[in-house]
Amino acid sequence: MRRAVLLSLIAAWALPAQEFNFVPVVPGSTYCWREEVDAQKRLAMGPSHTMTDQAIAVDREVRVFPVAERKDGTGFAVVPIKGKPQSLAAYKGKVVVVGVFSAVCDPSIRLLAEMAELQPKGPQFGFEVFPICLDRLTALGQIIRRNQPRFDKTAFFTQGLAEQGLLNLGPELRAAPTTFILDREGRVAMRWVGYHPGVLVNALKAILRERTVPAAPPAASEPPKTEKPAETAS
Repeated sequence: MRRAVLLSLIAAWALPAQEFNFVPVVPGSTYCWREEVDAQKRLAMGPSHTMTDQAIAVDREVRVFPVAERKDGTGFAVVPIKGKPQSLAAYKGKVVVVGVFSAVCDPSIRLLAEMAELQPKGPQFGFEVFPICLDRLTALGQIIRRNQPRFDKTAFFTQGLAEQGLLNLGPELRAAPTTFILDREGRVAMRWVGYHPGVLVNALKAILRERTVPAAPPAASEPPKTEKPAETAS
C-alpha cells in the first residue's frame, strides 16, 4: 500500500524547471557527468557541450573543509514529495547528509542504497539523510519498482529552486552522485563526487564525532580598587 501511494505521489510531483542528462564516463565509472539540456543555450551555442573527465577530476576525492573555511549551507532547501520546501536551517544541531543523485546513473543507485539504509537511523543518532533526485520522476518511479522492496520506505526529495538551490552548498553541480555533509552548525564540512563503498558511512561518523565548541564565557571584571586611607600621626 505504501509503495502504491509513493508511486502515485511521484507521478504527480511537480518537475523542476531545468532538466539534466547524466552520462556515464566509461563502463564501471564511479560517477556520471552532467549534460545540461537547455533549449535557449542550444540555440545560442549550437551542439551541447559535455563536461570532460579532467574538469571534474579534482572533486572525486573527499574534500574535508577546515572549520574556518566551511560554507554556510542553510540557504539550501529540500522539497519532499508531498509538502513545502524545508530550509536546512531547520536542522541545525544535527549532522545533515545531502546526496544528489540521478535515477538513470548506476553509481547514483549504489549511493542511494546506502542512504536508504542510513535514513531511518538518523533520529537515534542525531543526523538526517536527504536523497535529492535531479531528473524526471518517472525515472525515479522505475528505480523504486525495479528495487522492491529496498526503497519502499525511503523519503525522496528534490532541490529548492532559485535562491534555495544547490549553489548554497557549493559550485555548480557537474556530476552525479555528489554528496555533501553539513556539520551541526549547518556548514558544508565534506563534499565528494562519485560512489565509493563505505565512504559515506565513514565520513558521517567523522562529522558526528565533532563536538560544537561552546562560546567562551565573558572575562570576569576586576573589582574596583579602593585606596587605603592614609594613617594619621598620633
